[in-house]
Amino acid sequence: MELINSKNKKLDLREIIVRALQLEKQTTANPASLQDMSTKVIAELSLKTTEAIQIGNTFFIAQRGQKFPNKLEGRFLNVDTGKNFVQNFYNYMAHLQRDGVTHYISELKDKRLAPAMELVSDKLRSVDTTVSVAANSKTLGVFVKFGKQPIKMEE
Repeated sequence: MELINSKNKKLDLREIIVRALQLEKQTTANPASLQDMSTKVIAELSLKTTEAIQIGNTFFIAQRGQKFPNKLEGRFLNVDTGKNFVQNFYNYMAHLQRDGVTHYISELKDKRLAPAMELVSDKLRSVDTTVSVAANSKTLGVFVKFGKQPIKMEE
């Protein structure tokens, strides 16, 4: 499955979901069927605590905490190029900060995206927001702690 440069061709949401799930299945050897994976995404999107946004060819899905509404746990479905993904994730961080989010966590299903998170972290060095990647025995996690200094959106 090839990545699609959003600067040249912006995909519709449905196409991003299908392509990203195919890519996830390929890179993680997920035994679930694409239909089951799609049903899970649709179920996630139907929850009242769900917030979702498309930036470039990346679709971000997150659940806002009920006890702590300023904390989000999310994931992203990406079929954009690496360089664009870094910018998309950075702009998503700016979006979340503007919405009053103080903490964000996500699982990195594709370990090849870990260097992209390091690039996002480098871009955030001028502000007090931190992005960390940590591993456990099975997966990688992304942890973002938002600071007070505003993250400026990139074009």
